[in-house]
Amino acid sequence: MNDMLKACNSAVELVKLYLCYQEQNEDLQKRQADLEKQVSDAKQDLDQKTSELKRVKQRNEESENVANKLEAEEAKNKELSEKLLEADEKAKAAYKTGARDGALRFSRSKTYSKRITDSHNGGWFAAHRCGVHGIGLTKEDCEDIEYAFLVEEKHKVPTGLESQIIPEEIIQNADPLTLPPIELKEEDYLDPALLSSSTNQTDYQQV
Repeated sequence: MNDMLKACNSAVELVKLYLCYQEQNEDLQKRQADLEKQVSDAKQDLDQKTSELKRVKQRNEESENVANKLEAEEAKNKELSEKLLEADEKAKAAYKTGARDGALRFSRSKTYSKRITDSHNGGWFAAHRCGVHGIGLTKEDCEDIEYAFLVEEKHKVPTGLESQIIPEEIIQNADPLTLPPIELKEEDYLDPALLSSSTNQTDYQQV
């Protein structure tokens, strides 16, 4: 009887022990599943962060390339600006020289000489008209004046009544081509608007 009771008690203890182990095993499996999920989530998060890091590196490389290209373009623009400035200065210097030489050549030209002669003759005719209409000079008086100018050269003798000083060679109606070269000032032959503009401006109109 005691042996049977002991055997029953042992069986009961064995079942309890089995159930305890089974419960512990299920708990361990559950914990293992949780850990595996955590590992999987951590791996997925790591993969995501790794992918994002690659994209960030790629963007950084692209940004660095853009910065390098921008720096290169800025260097080119600076070099180009310096060349344009140099070309502009050379163009202005050439313009100054060309304009001065052109003005001097024109002042020695037959066209300019004729214009000066015509102006002098115009003044002479105006004086004749004033003499005729103003103080009643006759034809004979005008001929006497012509004689005094052309033959007697009375115009070379100052009267002391001149209201302003004019070079004698101008009064004597010398050929403009024989006169001393004109002393030109820059404002006589330069266009300030052109000098203040850049060589790349196209809105300047020549006349």
